Amino acid sequence: MQHFIFYKKHKPFVGIPVSSVKVSFSAIECVPNYTAIRKVFKLYMYLKVGLSYVFSLNGQRVGGVLKKWFMDQRENDKLNPVFIWSLVAGRERYYIHILDKNGNKKQFVKITTKACDYHLLENEKNKLEYYSKAKTFRTPTVYGFNKNNNYCSLSVSYIDDNYRLFHPESNIFPEKISNEISKDMKMLSIGELRNKQWSRNSVRFNNLLQSVGNNYLVKVSTVHGDFGSENIFLNSETNDFMIIDWENSTDNSPFLTDKVAYWLGANYRLLKNNDSLAYNSFCRDFGKFKKIDIDLALLFLTNAKFDLAYLIVKKWQN
Repeated sequence: MQHFIFYKKHKPFVGIPVSSVKVSFSAIECVPNYTAIRKVFKLYMYLKVGLSYVFSLNGQRVGGVLKKWFMDQRENDKLNPVFIWSLVAGRERYYIHILDKNGNKKQFVKITTKACDYHLLENEKNKLEYYSKAKTFRTPTVYGFNKNNNYCSLSVSYIDDNYRLFHPESNIFPEKISNEISKDMKMLSIGELRNKQWSRNSVRFNNLLQSVGNNYLVKVSTVHGDFGSENIFLNSETNDFMIIDWENSTDNSPFLTDKVAYWLGANYRLLKNNDSLAYNSFCRDFGKFKKIDIDLALLFLTNAKFDLAYLIVKKWQN
C-alpha cells in the first residue's frame, strides 16, 4: 500500500495512505491538532496530499516492521493504516489508526519494537480485559495482541466520535471511577513494596525505607497510573465515561497516585508558569494526607516519566 510520508528533521513522522482522496483526507484527521503549530501542519498536509492527486504524485511505500505488522494481519487489502511515528528519543513506538475503505476509523494500534516495553502493552491488554465489565466506565475492546522477536502490538476498538476529552483542568476528579479502579485497597508494609517496578533501585524509596523501617504500613490499591493526561473521555450523548491507556496500571501501588496525577493535569498551566505557587497549592490540597503517601505517589509518577510530577518533586525534596 502506498503512503505519503512526512518527515521531521529527516525522520519519518506521519504516513498517510493514498488509496483514495476520501481515505487520505480522513487519515489526516487522525493527526492531533491541539496546538497552533499542529493546526498549521495539518493544513499543510491537506494541501500537499491534495496536490499529490492533482499532479499524480506517487506516495512512498512503508517498509520495515510496520509493513511486517500489517502483512501479519492478513487484511491489508481491506484496511488503510495511518502511521504516526513517535519522535521521542529512544521511544521506538508507533501509533496506527486503521480506516476502512470509506475512511471510517475502525481500530487503534500501538506497536513497540523496544523489547523492554513489551510488558507495558501486555499489561494494558490484561487491564482492558479485566475492566471490560466495569460499572462506572467503559474501556476499548481488545481486538488483538501480538508479541514476537520483531515487535509487540496491541489492537483495540476506536473511540466513538461522541466521546470528548474529560480534561482535569475543567472537571472535578471522577471519584466513582477512581473508587472502582481502587476497590481492592489494603495496607502493606513498606518493606513489601521494595521490589515493585516503580520503587526498584530508587534512592528516594530506599531513603523512605530507612526513615520508617520495613514494617511501616502504607495504603495501596490498584491504580490507573496515568490519570492526569488525555486518557479520560465522556460521551456527550450517553454520559458514559471511557478510560484508555492502561500501560502503567498496577496493583498494590500508592493509593494517591491517580488523585495526584489528576491534580497535576488540572494545574499544568500553573506548574509551567509558576512552579513555586503551584507547589504551595499542591501542599494545601493534599495537606490532609500523610507525607509518606504523597511521596510514594510522586515516586510512582516520576518512575512512569510523568513530567509534571518532576516539578513538584524538585521542591518536595528541598
